[in-house]
Amino acid sequence: MTSRPVAMTDDLIDQQTLDDLRTGRWPVREEIEPQSAQRLWDNVDGGWTGPLATAAVSIYIRKVVYKCTGCHEASQHPGQVSDHITSVRLTGERHRRARIKVELRGQEPVQMCSACGAMFSPRKNAGYKHLENIKILAPAHKEAREERILRFSLGPPSAKAEVVPA
Repeated sequence: MTSRPVAMTDDLIDQQTLDDLRTGRWPVREEIEPQSAQRLWDNVDGGWTGPLATAAVSIYIRKVVYKCTGCHEASQHPGQVSDHITSVRLTGERHRRARIKVELRGQEPVQMCSACGAMFSPRKNAGYKHLENIKILAPAHKEAREERILRFSLGPPSAKAEVVPA
């Protein structure tokens, strides 16, 4: 008889893990030798990945994405980032003169955006943060465009992510 791990409290373990324990399935994880592990620079997020196996590096290094030049938005599909840029510009225009109104809904105060009607909890000043975020993002997208880039590289670029010709 083989011993199997026993879950002491089911509410702390997700259902998939419980099913795996009951059926004897265990996730297989590739062990990466420290001397052969390699990290890649993420040109979208601006940081290093975790250690990757050589086989994974050859796949990741060829990944092409479309990135917004005004923020970190990225997509694998052409046109989605252009839609994002248009949306941010329109949102900025609609919120140019927006204010936060405090109203009572039942017995609870609610912050409401005068431009889009979104409602927020006043406890965290979420309504004011909503307007602040839009006022930061809209100008950053004034001249933004969609660029086709390699998602990962061997190191940080000197100025910008390498633009890949279409």
